[in-house]
Amino acid sequence: MRISNKYVFFWRGWLSNFWHAPFELDGLTFQNTEQYFMWKKAIIFNDQDIADKILATNSPKEARRLGQLVHGYSDATWGPIRRQVMYDCNLAKYMQNPDLARELCKPEWRDKHFVEASPYDRIWAIGIPEEDDRCLDPANWLGTNYLGQCLDSVREQILNNEKSNNLKNI
Repeated sequence: MRISNKYVFFWRGWLSNFWHAPFELDGLTFQNTEQYFMWKKAIIFNDQDIADKILATNSPKEARRLGQLVHGYSDATWGPIRRQVMYDCNLAKYMQNPDLARELCKPEWRDKHFVEASPYDRIWAIGIPEEDDRCLDPANWLGTNYLGQCLDSVREQILNNEKSNNLKNI
């Protein structure tokens, strides 16, 4: 993890979709957000066989591999909804794992944006590792950082819930 004056860069660790943090959503229990995301993708495309295989694995890496095999996949269908799916599962992850919610909402990070610094992902991350100083300037980013944006939104929602409910445990 690398922290600048504007950003919290991460790859892997507790902010990752691969982190083991069980939560319930859509009436089922998932072990990590990657598992839910790929399961939901299979459900959207009516691929029950792949959906069942994703549910049967605890490995986020295997869930991702299986998600790439979804039959009938169309980016035209998935593209417009994937960010909402990612938001929903991350909100469930953090709301149902209070230690992670507290970490996400640490006061010293509240004025910073989360940035997934995977050098391999240009959709959910920036395509640049955190060790590379190019990551410090968004003009240099090679990806969209959708996961980081999602985590910013989840943090905002948790903090808004805290304020409206006078919660003190986050």
